[in-house]
Formats: sequence, structure tokens, C-alpha cells
Amino acid sequence: KWYIYFAASNGRNSTHRNYVLEADKAEGPYRFKGQISPETDRWAIDGTVIEHEDGERYFVWSGWDGRANTQQNLYISKMKNPWTLVSGKKGLLKSRKLKKKSKDLESSTLVDVEVEALEAGEYVLEVGYTCDSSSMHQLTVNDETHVGLHYHSTGKDNWQTHYEYIKLQKGRNILNFAKGIGAVEIKEIKVKVKGSDRMMISSPEHSWEKMGGPPYVNEGASAIKKNGKLHLVYSASGSWTDDYQMGLLTFLGGDILDKRNWKKKATPIFSKTADVYGPGHASFIHFRGQEWIVYHSAKHSGAGWNREVRMQPFSWTKEDEPLLGAPRGAREAVALDPVDTEVKVENLKGA
Repeated sequence: KWYIYFAASNGRNSTHRNYVLEADKAEGPYRFKGQISPETDRWAIDGTVIEHEDGERYFVWSGWDGRANTQQNLYISKMKNPWTLVSGKKGLLKSRKLKKKSKDLESSTLVDVEVEALEAGEYVLEVGYTCDSSSMHQLTVNDETHVGLHYHSTGKDNWQTHYEYIKLQKGRNILNFAKGIGAVEIKEIKVKVKGSDRMMISSPEHSWEKMGGPPYVNEGASAIKKNGKLHLVYSASGSWTDDYQMGLLTFLGGDILDKRNWKKKATPIFSKTADVYGPGHASFIHFRGQEWIVYHSAKHSGAGWNREVRMQPFSWTKEDEPLLGAPRGAREAVALDPVDTEVKVENLKGA
């Protein structure tokens, strides 16, 4: 079978969602399979698939945390099949409630959450928050100290969700949130069954990921693999700006749904030059015995979404990271290897 993933809306930006087409051969005809979305159904675009070494498929896309166009993050979910995302077991969390405590001003307790689990195991804690600078809360689960909850700065009027794995015992559990570093405003706290919903693996953190914002942007992820090392090349900053550029996430092993197992390169790997502006949204192909990056860029400085498609060869570092170099100008020659001229598009074991 062949599948095409695309985003569409009814004309209003807020209705953008990802959809799937299916065909028996690459040339089609294609059948509409429907919308592909997690339990938290929010604005979503730029879906792509990772075929992982564990034999499973994972869907990666760019989406909003809530219903406001303030920030785009990269999310991931395990796939049940090429057109459906996996949902976790229902009913494992019999009840949960938020219980605010009235304590004296010297107490470090901010809030307690009571959760009843029907099975012991690992669950997902979701904390809806906003803060002006990087901050931290101390979390205690059933009187045992958990790692600190580290929150990235969101800026004004930008509510985001922090995701954290926690272990719960069967029956009643108490989660205690205590003061840490900085000032964090919490909107809501949820505990969900692991695998039942989307997980966030990247958000705009560095200044080069926030150019032209808000909204701040991480989008256009494309998976690429070398010698077993999995990467996601993604686009950051406003696509309407000259500063649209590409970043790199590298999977370190372990649970692919856990953000802690993805390392973000601190600097962009493909950015504007004096001749090329806003390079972004990469795909990777084999052509004439070489590996090529295909991307779009603005036709000139300030062109915004008036764009053109470009391609050029790339190589790899000794650490098996993609070495894209700099975008080549329109009049810069690209040497081709004198081999067969067949174009072969591959998933490079992960795209």
C-alpha cells in the first residue's frame, strides 16, 4: 500500500488537521481514509511517519497546544495502522480531582492532586502553564521526591503543556507540587494513561526558533537515518520571514515518545545566506547515486510565502549527523555524478 499525508482546512486556519490517502500503487488512484489525530484534537499540519527499529510506526506533526495561534510544537504518537493513532487502555484512571490546599504563606505547597489508579505503572502527567522565564517546580509523588518539573519560558499570554512520566501505585496517589525556581502560573493538571494521547518532543526554545513570532514555530519535520542513528530535521521561526531555517533533533535511544530522549542541536543546521532567504521544510532523496536535500526558500528577501523549490547534495559528519552546508545560490552550479539518471525516492529508514 501507498499513503499520502496532507493537511487541510475549511478555509479557517484554526480548522487545519492532518488527513490520509491510500492507494494500491504509487501512481494511484488514491482513496480518502480520513483524519488522523490523537485524543487531543487540535490544529495540526506537516505529518510524517517514522518506521522505528522496534518495528512500530510513529506519527510526527506540528500542532498547537491549545486553541490559540501562539506557538507550534512537534508532537508524536504511536500508530495503530497507517491511518490511525494508538489509544491507551481506558478506565485505568478511575478518578482524579484537583484539590487546592489552604496553608500559611510560608508553606512551599502550591497544590495537591489526588489520583486513583486501577493499575500500578507509568503514567503521563500534563501541566498546563505559563511563565516569563525558565522555571521549576518540585514534584513529590506519594511522599517520594520526583525529579523537578522544568518549564521553558512561554512569554506573555502563551499557555503551553509540560509532559512528564510519573509512576503511580495501584489505588490512591497524592501528587504534591511545591515551589521551586521562578514564577509559574498553572492552569490545569491532568494525569493520563501512557500512550493514550500525543506527546510533545520539541518546542521553540532558542532565539533562532522564535524569529518573526509570536506565533513561535517548530514544524515541517522530516526523519532521516544513518548507520542506525535517527534524526528529525525540522523548520523553525516564521515561515513568512527571511529567518525561516532548519534545526536538528537526534534520538538518543529508549522511549521514542519521551522528549528527554531527543537531543536538540543548540544552533540551526541550515539558514539564510546573502543569496538565499528562508530555507525550510526539507525532504531527502537519492538521486544519481547521491543524497540530496529538497527544500523551499523565498524568491527574494521579504518575499514571504512567494517561494521556490530548490535541491542540492548533502553529506554526513563522522558522528552520522546530516551535514547540509549552506543553501546554494540560484546561479551556483551543482556537480552531478555521471551515473544512471533514475530518480529514486526513499524513506532512508525513518522518513
